[in-house]
Amino acid sequence: MEAFCAVARHLSFRGAAESIGISQSALTRHVQNLERDLGVPLFERRGNTIKLTEKGRLLFEKAEQAFQWLHDGLSQVTERAASPLRVSVLPSLAASWLAPRLPAFATKHRDIAVDLVPDYHLADLNVGSTDLALRYGIGPWRGTWSRAFMREELAPVVASTAWQDSTDVEQIFAGRTLFGAAQPFEWDRLLDVLGLSSKPAVTSLNDYNVVISATLAGQGIMVGRRSLIQSHFDDGRLVRAGAPWMDCGTAYHVVTRPGRQHERAISTFIAWLTSEGAATNDLWDPH
Repeated sequence: MEAFCAVARHLSFRGAAESIGISQSALTRHVQNLERDLGVPLFERRGNTIKLTEKGRLLFEKAEQAFQWLHDGLSQVTERAASPLRVSVLPSLAASWLAPRLPAFATKHRDIAVDLVPDYHLADLNVGSTDLALRYGIGPWRGTWSRAFMREELAPVVASTAWQDSTDVEQIFAGRTLFGAAQPFEWDRLLDVLGLSSKPAVTSLNDYNVVISATLAGQGIMVGRRSLIQSHFDDGRLVRAGAPWMDCGTAYHVVTRPGRQHERAISTFIAWLTSEGAATNDLWDPH
């Protein structure tokens, strides 16, 4: 079809062959094969001149429209792929886990730019320009496609400077402030496992980064999310308060509108997230 359109535009086999970079004989064969397949002549040949037949003019008009639609579609795809991938993410996950890993993604996928949009609220993926959201919880979320890319483990955590080693659960929590980050089910599950006779009140702070800061300052006990505070354990500033790390069913999920998970940039980022999340979880599991 490309050969036919080139001849129709130039009304010259030689000019058409030069324009698309093939030999004149090869171009002639393409046109002859097309006429044979359609069962109608597309050109009238008179000596060294040619012109389109009525059927040829109709086909050329439709073919040009089709090529333009294809060109427009490819341009839109290319434009979307070249546009930054906007990712809504909790500030705590962005600061403690995602941002330090993004340079490796950028090095491997130089054609995919990523813009992080730190946000405490659930992004509405049906409006605005957010392509993906990274959410923490149990999921799924109505009207979305989602995939868990990293499971979380929880434990009560305290500053090492404020910790006196004890196995008495009641004593550990007596008189201490409990910090949470707007996820009360985390403390509910932990306290059930620990078997406290009465559940202390939880001070809810919207930002998990603030929870970490308050705990590091020795002001109370926090729900430790292992993926976000591992570095503070490595440097000895935080310790677990009388309980092991526990899998309470929470995880980090990548979320998008149904169908968009197949787009190249989005699917590439999802695959990378899944790989990085698995690598983080593997560090916790004994082999």
